[in-house]
Amino acid sequence: MIRETFFLLACMIVLVNTASDDLSKKLDSCKYFLESDDFNLLTDRLRNHPKMTTNKDEATFILINSKVKREFVPWAEELLSRPILKAPKHYLIFFFNHRFDHCCCEKHFTRRLNPRTSDCVAWRRLLERPDVIIANKDVFDCVLCCRGTCLEQCNIAPFKNVTILSGHPYFLKAQTVQDGHIPMKDRKYVATFRGTCYDHDYHQRWDMWEAIRAIQDDKLVFECGHHWKNRGIFDCHKAECVPEGYSELFHQSQFAFCPHGDGRWSYRIMETLQHGAIPIMVAEGLSLPFEQVIDWGKISITLPEKVALSKTRLPKALEETANLDLEGMYAEVIKTHKKWFSSNETTINAMLLSALIEAHR
Repeated sequence: MIRETFFLLACMIVLVNTASDDLSKKLDSCKYFLESDDFNLLTDRLRNHPKMTTNKDEATFILINSKVKREFVPWAEELLSRPILKAPKHYLIFFFNHRFDHCCCEKHFTRRLNPRTSDCVAWRRLLERPDVIIANKDVFDCVLCCRGTCLEQCNIAPFKNVTILSGHPYFLKAQTVQDGHIPMKDRKYVATFRGTCYDHDYHQRWDMWEAIRAIQDDKLVFECGHHWKNRGIFDCHKAECVPEGYSELFHQSQFAFCPHGDGRWSYRIMETLQHGAIPIMVAEGLSLPFEQVIDWGKISITLPEKVALSKTRLPKALEETANLDLEGMYAEVIKTHKKWFSSNETTINAMLLSALIEAHR
């Protein structure tokens, strides 16, 4: 029985390694063609990547930036009129400026769609095409609109997708891991946050501020500022803000809270990895970058929002972090950051590999 078990485990390891090797070989031969001329801040990075080709016929992926707002239907109809690409070729469509995006950044989620409208019909037909992969930050929040409202009302089936990095300028430069890392056991704080907390739409952050203030633990820091231009003015849960600067606060923290703001995605997740801390996600339903190739469970913690906002449940949840292998998680953070986020080339490789996995499912 033991011998059979070891044999099965060995077979599984071989299969996993074989699949990994196959994907690596496919990535080696993978190329992409830029059909659209403008990919926002990503344009130069995509143009200068070694896998970009000017020969459309040899490309595995044809990258398109939708760049549509009110003209969505004509744009979608033109794409829908094209012949279906033969596998493994796919359209990789970026929806940076699609107007469905707007409702996930609004305070009031009141917009409703009629599934019979031309927008909804075209949207559904586009996502159902077997040769289309959608790329955006937090795909299910921003592409499907209003945390699933459009998905339900337009009767859209599961579709191929890749969650990419945010278009925030911070992200689009090479991210070398910051120096100054301190062993986990020697860090001053257990978990910290410093950021913007607008009164009108950041209620979750203010609720967390209240919960942590009630705990009164010097190893927990949650500093809220009213506006990003006034980084030096914060409402802290202590009499004064902690003395550490923005980067130093990450270095001195075992964990960093990553609550959502006006959308579920926050570039603070990447800042946390870059500075060698472990992200605590507080954004239910968030789709994370390149989930097809990155095991986020090894490098982050997810807290249900009800727990994070509770004055009684949050302390217990944070106490449980003491049972984790913090140095092991830290090592995985550094490894993951170096492999997938340390340069423009590695980040685009992560996107292409994720897209290849989607193309073959």
